[in-house]
Amino acid sequence: LKRIFTRHAVLRSFFRMDTSVPLQIVEHNVSPKLDLIDFRNLLNDEAIQKTKDDLKHFTSQTLQFEEAPLLKFKLYLISAQLSVFSFIVHHAILDGWSVANFSAEIFNTYQELEKNKILDKTSEINTQPILTKNENAFINDKSARDRWLKRLEILNKSNISHWPINDYLPAGKLRVPLNSSHALSLKKLAKESQIPIKYWIMGCLSYLLGLINSTNTASFGLVVNNRPTLENSEKSLGLFLNTIPIKIRSQGSWTEIAKNCLETEAEIYEDRLMPLAELVKMNGGVKPFILNFNYVNFR
Repeated sequence: LKRIFTRHAVLRSFFRMDTSVPLQIVEHNVSPKLDLIDFRNLLNDEAIQKTKDDLKHFTSQTLQFEEAPLLKFKLYLISAQLSVFSFIVHHAILDGWSVANFSAEIFNTYQELEKNKILDKTSEINTQPILTKNENAFINDKSARDRWLKRLEILNKSNISHWPINDYLPAGKLRVPLNSSHALSLKKLAKESQIPIKYWIMGCLSYLLGLINSTNTASFGLVVNNRPTLENSEKSLGLFLNTIPIKIRSQGSWTEIAKNCLETEAEIYEDRLMPLAELVKMNGGVKPFILNFNYVNFR
């Protein structure tokens, strides 16, 4: 863990919100917070149950925004053959891709050390400053701002008006599984139409929102990945996500709606670096959408 913390500056960072602008500050030396829990003196079933009970408490903890590191780790020793490793992390420093990278790097490093291999000293991978530089360039780009101002004006004329935005419901999850037959049919449809599955699902959302709003258009926030395209950047850690407003024509056949989603994202994609916080400012302090679409597929 110390080796990985040295390699990735974002793991040693915290945030200051009491300054004129919010700051993400990187500490030079930060030690990982690892708790070791030894249940090896218990019977196996009892040790496993205690681990499950403690994990519920551990994973429900909150992390202080103003204190590094914004991660905590726990290692449970259950028997000579079984251990459980877990960690919690603030989403402000790692996106889903980065969490997968981080997890893989932890276990790969552990396996190398277990084999008594001498690990090469690797240079720090830090692409977060590059993303910040790119975002600032977009904020100061007049043509980019003009394009977004035009889009925001159109969005404000067609936003969902019938949605009960003042009736906040408890947060939760609703899984809508596809059976194997439907999943295979969707894959076949995507292959034959040469329109990825993402846009068929986005098309379903667009159609539903069009029905709710009694219009032929739908607007929502599209989560996009702004990870810089540099050598080894796919291995870097950080939060590289942004959410941008998008408007979709939700009329026509299902193929036409899916194609509209694909083409509309392609048109807006080059402007995805404009930060959501800046878009809210440009929109008079009002968030230009009330729900997000986030397509996640790490396969």
